[in-house]
Parts: sequence; structure tokens; C-alpha cells
Amino acid sequence: MRTNPETGIYSGYYRLVESYRNHSGRVCHRTLLNAGFLDALDATQRNLIQ
Repeated sequence: MRTNPETGIYSGYYRLVESYRNHSGRVCHRTLLNAGFLDALDATQRNLIQ
């Protein structure tokens, strides 16, 4: 959740993130896709993403 700078509304921000272990065995995350604010989607469409 974060504030949308265009609207000033606090809403969901979607990213596709991958978890992996680095060479030391530590868990890390890398962002694969920044989808952004998806306010125009209805509940059914948002559930398909999750």
C-alpha cells in the first residue's frame, strides 16, 4: 500500500517479486515487474493476479 502521487489516494501498488537465495544462503528478493496502481480493476480481476 502506498499513496498514489497522481490522485493522493492511499491504494494498492502491485509488483511481481521473486525470492531467491544468494551465494551466501541469504534470502533476497528481486522485482521482476512493476505493475503499478491497478485501481481500475474490479475484485475478480484483482484476485486473478494474486
